[in-house]
Amino acid sequence: KHCSAESDGDCPLTEINCEYSHVGCKTKCFRKSMDAHLQDNTSVHMRLLLENSKQQQHQHLEEIKELKQKHAEALFERERERDFLMKKISDLDEKHSKLSADVDK
Repeated sequence: KHCSAESDGDCPLTEINCEYSHVGCKTKCFRKSMDAHLQDNTSVHMRLLLENSKQQQHQHLEEIKELKQKHAEALFERERERDFLMKKISDLDEKHSKLSADVDK
């Protein structure tokens, strides 16, 4: 017996992807066979999940490394700006002192 279009969501003869397709399982089978596939491939699915987790961890570590580098560069730039402004303040203080001395004469 074939299922009607309305009930394809429950039809045991509908071909579906494995629920672990997002981590790399390529299996497509009839809905009625999926439970057996899941039971027979638990260790395969666990390895796929582990590999996916390792890849995500590696990606996160790379992102953290990149963010730390950007932070260090930004901090260095702020320190350069601060040093420049401190020098400018010092120069202005010196000019102010000279002008004040000239006015006092």
